[in-house]
Amino acid sequence: MFRTIFVLLAMAAGGTAAQARHMTHDLDLVNRSRATVASFFASNTGADHWDVDLLARHGLQPNHFVQLDLDDQSGVCHYDFKMVLTDGSTVIRRNVNVCERRIYTLTD
Repeated sequence: MFRTIFVLLAMAAGGTAAQARHMTHDLDLVNRSRATVASFFASNTGADHWDVDLLARHGLQPNHFVQLDLDDQSGVCHYDFKMVLTDGSTVIRRNVNVCERRIYTLTD
């Protein structure tokens, strides 16, 4: 629904649906590890804080995936990821190019 509203707003502002789709950064987060991902945060590379938990406390079980929309309206391609696992450990990946990489897989 959000994407539909965004496309309609872009078209009303003089843009096309193709331009609006180009601005979004969909990412498939795939969990191929043995642990459940409790939280997933993505922020522009170099930001001094983590944005909201994109899993919204739903978690991501092993051998499952979820599609996330990372678009923050800035058009940037490079993000830092922070994953908090249910065992309390944290995995951080820096400078991930989501314009080139549409699937991110967490492995052991």
